[in-house]
Amino acid sequence: MLTDLLISKILDIAKGFIPDTSKQKELETKIKELDIEELKEKGNYIDKIHSLIPFVLPCFLLVLLSMFTLNYLSDFINSNIGRECPIIHIDDRLVEICKTFIAFLFGKKTIEKFAKK
Repeated sequence: MLTDLLISKILDIAKGFIPDTSKQKELETKIKELDIEELKEKGNYIDKIHSLIPFVLPCFLLVLLSMFTLNYLSDFINSNIGRECPIIHIDDRLVEICKTFIAFLFGKKTIEKFAKK
């Protein structure tokens, strides 16, 4: 809708400079071709993002696992050398995001398993 408005404004401005109707039609087709190319590029960008979605869950889980591992190792090392263990805060939002991802992942798998039967 916005691009149609933009194209019409550009054509209105071009009509003042190009009085020939055939050249106006040619300009209109070129502008629409540019608009189509822009939409194709946006589609390619969305396809690239869509192809990266399967890597998001493992990355979140890897970050959470590494945070818990570092927390455990720091407690283990500090307790063995006789020092007080530091309090390392792991954000609850990250834990909840990972729980939600896992719940939806296994929920989807379960629904697919029963839907096939």
